[in-house]
This record gives sequence, structure tokens and C-alpha cells, in this order.
Amino acid sequence: MRYVASTVIGLLAGFSSIVGQAETTATTSFQVGAHIQSSCRVQSEDLRFLSLSSAESQALNASATLSVHCTRGTYGDIRLGPGMQPAAESEHRRLSGEGGRSLGYRLQLVRGEASPGEEAWDTVPAPLVSDDTARRLTLHGRLDQAPDSPGLLTDTVTVTLVY
Repeated sequence: MRYVASTVIGLLAGFSSIVGQAETTATTSFQVGAHIQSSCRVQSEDLRFLSLSSAESQALNASATLSVHCTRGTYGDIRLGPGMQPAAESEHRRLSGEGGRSLGYRLQLVRGEASPGEEAWDTVPAPLVSDDTARRLTLHGRLDQAPDSPGLLTDTVTVTLVY
């Protein structure tokens, strides 16, 4: 028992001398970073002209909305493709249907809810700079003539955002 008591006292004395000594430390540092890549998302509604009649004699209009959302500070250009049946003789795009029927149309993309201008058809707005909020653009479509016969006419236009 005496041996155990003297061992405990010896351990306590040794421990107290360790606690009383100054601590030694080693330090390092590390960097924290993130590489934020530019990214964008573009969404569009379908552009649909109302039911048309061959009795129509004036230009017929329709509109749809495009939404563009990019990371802050991203520069981007929007491009509208020529459609599936581009008209070779002009800049007009073409709606097409059964039996080779077709009807020319034009597109105009403007910022916000603005109305189309008369001379800016088949153009797109200046490049966009994102502030990290979705930008709404209005896509206007115009048929310059009435259809000559009934039926469904369609086209598909690709919207490309280059950033």
C-alpha cells in the first residue's frame, strides 16, 4: 500500500512539473477559394399566331417571352437560328405544312415589353450583361401575308446564348 501511495505521489509531482512548463506550438495556414464559372440558362415560350383566315389582308402579329439568367458579370449574345425551312430568297423564315405549303414570317427580339419597331425585324438586341437576375426579352413574330389555304403550318427556331 505504501508503495502505491508513493507511486501516486510521484506521478502527481511529475504531472505538475509538466503542467508548469510553457507550451510549444506549431502553426500552419491554408487558403480557401472558389472558382465561380460563368453559366447561363435560357428558356422560351412557343410563339403562336392565332387561328388565321385567308381573308386576312394585313400583317398578323404574335409574341412570346424569352428568359435569360446568367451568373453576375457574364456577357452574352442571343442568336436566333434560321428555322427548319429558311427562305433562300430573303431573310424571312418559313412556316411549312403538308403538300409543300409555306408562309413567310419574321422575328424581332426586344428587351422587356417593348413593341416591335418597323425597321428592326430579324435582329436581336445588343449583348446582355448579367446582374444575376433573369432578363425578360420579348420575341415578336409577324406574318406579312395571309395564308392561302387551311392547315397547320409550323417551324422550329433555335435560340442560342453565346457567353
